[in-house]
Amino acid sequence: MRIEYLEEFVDLAATLSFTETAERLAVSEPSLSRHIKSLEEEIGETLFERTSRRVKLSAEGDRLLPYARAVVEQWDDYRAGLRLTRAAQRSAVGIVTNYYIADLVAQFCASHPDIRVRPATERAVSSHVASILERGEAHFVVATDPVGLPDHVSRLVLAHDAYVVGLPRGHRLAGKKAISASDLADEPFISFPPGSDGDQRLKEVCRAAGFEPRVIFSADVGSSIAQFVRDGIGVTLVRRETIAKMHTEGVAYVELDPPERIEVLLCWDGRRPLAAAARTFLDSVTEMVTAS
Repeated sequence: MRIEYLEEFVDLAATLSFTETAERLAVSEPSLSRHIKSLEEEIGETLFERTSRRVKLSAEGDRLLPYARAVVEQWDDYRAGLRLTRAAQRSAVGIVTNYYIADLVAQFCASHPDIRVRPATERAVSSHVASILERGEAHFVVATDPVGLPDHVSRLVLAHDAYVVGLPRGHRLAGKKAISASDLADEPFISFPPGSDGDQRLKEVCRAAGFEPRVIFSADVGSSIAQFVRDGIGVTLVRRETIAKMHTEGVAYVELDPPERIEVLLCWDGRRPLAAAARTFLDSVTEMVTAS
């Protein structure tokens, strides 16, 4: 019996859709069907009742499900632990982030030259913190206002930030001390990539003000977005602390009223002991945050 077939069975039991499970697990539908059929043949029982209109878990499939979940979870735990062990052996710290932490990493590396920090940027982090940690993709996740964090995810507040409006210097609102999101209802917007945390927050702010933002362009990094704003292509929402670390002439930044505040968290899986390099990083960052 192959572990990946059990993984596919567990996912299909949740979605009851061959199409959705195939997309989520990056396999073709014909391959997924063959794998499920192979599992059924090995067990000698039908696991799903299929019709032209729906897929339903059979009685035997329902009985198998908790055992399959347990096997898959234990396998995932083993693979996650193996990844972290290998990272520790290389004296490396893995971080997934959607927030600017280059200055923090540089400060740590300057005082710990024997430890390598591997930050990786991911567009949509805040809703996937727990899954990133559970899969062992990194020791830490840095996210802004993460949602649905389970109790086993430990966290440290790195910073408090807020979104501000980025406008071309000559814009009619550029001289204001503060503006409301509704003042931007007729403006074209420059945003972060669709589905990213920054893009979702921009749309949430605008929708709360009663309008759908007209996003005409998107860019991966704040400095590129600032350049488009400078050139008069559109306006944007960016984090105050991020723009303070960028050199963007020709762009005016105006406060939002009411403010759109965010909390920046460093998260890690509290159920697993941190490797030595990761523990050193956490202790150092905690000291930095406490001293600031």
